[in-house]
Amino acid sequence: MDASNIATIVISLIASITAVATNRSANKATRANAELESKTTIEADAYNRARKFDTDTIARQGEEIRELRETNEKQEEEIRTSKVRFEEEIEKLRKRIKDLEDELHTLNGGGHA
Repeated sequence: MDASNIATIVISLIASITAVATNRSANKATRANAELESKTTIEADAYNRARKFDTDTIARQGEEIRELRETNEKQEEEIRTSKVRFEEEIEKLRKRIKDLEDELHTLNGGGHA
C-alpha cells in the first residue's frame, strides 16, 4: 500500500467516526428536544387546567356572592317591614290600653267630682 491509499483509508475512517459521532449527537439532541417539548406541553396543560379551575372558582364565588347579596337585601327588607308592622301594632296596643284605662277610670267614678 502506498501512502496515498493509507491516507485515503485514514480519511475514510475519520469521516466514518465523525459520521457516527454526529449521528449520536443528533439523536441525543432529538431526544432532548422531544423531552423538552413533552415537558413544555405537560407544563402548559397543567397551567391551562389550573387557570380554568381558578377561573371557574372565581365565577362560582362571584355567583355565590351575588346570591348572598340578594338574600341579604330581601332579609333586610323583611326586617324593615316587620319593624314597621311591630311599631304599628305597639301603637295600637298603647291606644287600647289608654282606652281601657279611661274606661276603667270612668267606671270607678273617676269622672264625677
